[in-house]
Amino acid sequence: MKEDLVTLDLNSNRLTQPLLTQLVGFNKLTSFGQSGNLLTDLTAMAELTATFPSLKNLELAGNLIGNLPAQVFQCAPEVQTIDLSFNNISYIHYNAFLGLTKVNQILLEGNHLNSLGSPEVGRIVLYNEVALLSLKDCGIESLESGFVEGLGDRSSLSLSRNPMLRFPEGVFGDLLRSITVSDIPEKTGIDFYYNFIQCDCDFLWLAKDRWLNVHVYGGFCGPRSDDWKEWVSLHSVDAEELEKNCSALNTPEPPGPLRARMNQGIDQLWALTS
Repeated sequence: MKEDLVTLDLNSNRLTQPLLTQLVGFNKLTSFGQSGNLLTDLTAMAELTATFPSLKNLELAGNLIGNLPAQVFQCAPEVQTIDLSFNNISYIHYNAFLGLTKVNQILLEGNHLNSLGSPEVGRIVLYNEVALLSLKDCGIESLESGFVEGLGDRSSLSLSRNPMLRFPEGVFGDLLRSITVSDIPEKTGIDFYYNFIQCDCDFLWLAKDRWLNVHVYGGFCGPRSDDWKEWVSLHSVDAEELEKNCSALNTPEPPGPLRARMNQGIDQLWALTS
């Protein structure tokens, strides 16, 4: 079958090694699945120098993979979809996707990527504008600036169902601007469904920018409360009211001597009116 095999499905078994290492020479293979097995380490795949020139679809979901080493997918330079959902991935080397210029979907949902962008968790560097990068259900409370590089116009990032607390401009500003260049939105931007963030000053930049705001789909903000009546959708935040609140919070107190003189003047005024 070496000269003819196009699809190989090894899903839902108990295999512990990535079997692409044993398929070198299967040059017509376009789809390979080893999801739902017991894979923990992809280092052997990263060491492959021979390539699978026709491989377009790689499914490795539902394993026990803990990290993505450098150039782990170099054996599949033409791959378009990589499914790594629901593994134990908690570290991504910045060169994990090096050389992949045709990839269109990367599914990383259901992994452990809180603080992605930090040295401890790594970051995602892409070499073309993928249509979808999914980080749903990854236990993300916060992300670091530069957690992903390479998303562009017409790209979508899914962050739904993460316990995120804030939406700071330093993390999301440049990213959101880079994926919303086109004049006509076509569902590009950030999926943010089932997230509940604080309606605080970290969100003001997005509340004021209606163009960027419409490219963040779903999500609510408000106080940390179980009372749904106190929550509003991200598109419904009153930007003017929030700006007033933030301005009041950011108004500095007068310096010591001036504050003392103000208090003295208030005391004198009070004495005159009493």
